Amino acid sequence: MKTLKFATNISSNEAVEKIKTQLNESDGIVEWNIDLNDPGKILTIRTVNLSSEKISRIISSAGFKNQEITPGWKKISKRLFTKSCCD
Repeated sequence: MKTLKFATNISSNEAVEKIKTQLNESDGIVEWNIDLNDPGKILTIRTVNLSSEKISRIISSAGFKNQEITPGWKKISKRLFTKSCCD
């Protein structure tokens, strides 16, 4: 079992409801939660066999931006989550 963390732009309970079905129905996701109080809106996922790329695609397909938290992720996330980046 591995734990993966993603910075996201999931910022409200309504947004959590929007992604909830995809995460709950994905084979391989054992448990997940999101910290809406954290500035990075950190989504933590425990999985048996899913890659970070697969999980990232699940999050993206629900309409949310995400970046796996790895060494150096803060530099990337500043570009990814600023409005000027992707409008």
